[in-house]
Amino acid sequence: MLGSLVAAPFVWRPAGAAGRARKLNLRHLHTRETLAVTYWEDGQYNRKALLEVDQFMRDWRTGEVFRMDPGNLDTIYSACLRLGVRPTLDVISGYRTVKTNEMLRRRSTGVARNSYHLTGQAIDFRLVDRSVRQTHKALLAYQRGGVGLYTRSNFIHVDTGPIRDWGS
Repeated sequence: MLGSLVAAPFVWRPAGAAGRARKLNLRHLHTRETLAVTYWEDGQYNRKALLEVDQFMRDWRTGEVFRMDPGNLDTIYSACLRLGVRPTLDVISGYRTVKTNEMLRRRSTGVARNSYHLTGQAIDFRLVDRSVRQTHKALLAYQRGGVGLYTRSNFIHVDTGPIRDWGS
């Protein structure tokens, strides 16, 4: 089932990326799937590529697909540019159904009841070529959405909600 797109108020143009195609290499740690995707080219989002991202970021426990906010892709891509690394990341979580989110809330104190994962606005990941602390610092520089640092679990959370940050 496809959800509705959460509209971003504007298209973000990452510094250093003007006119450049935006590509990400994704590896899902739970499904073992990989996706090399050019999600932005010729000055616009590539609709077909975004549908591939939606499928990749589905709730892997239920198989439900939901439209992901491409603003997170831009934020992650920009952090890679800032850090001078290949845009290659390990994905832990993208979209989550209410059922999955509630199950995770019962098991952990770090899962929000109204998580941005429920609306396709959050991604939990780590960059292959940088530590989560380095990635967190690079993401904070953009002052865009939520950025969470989870050192014990070795991942970063990004979302397109209000600007805020947290970490351990």
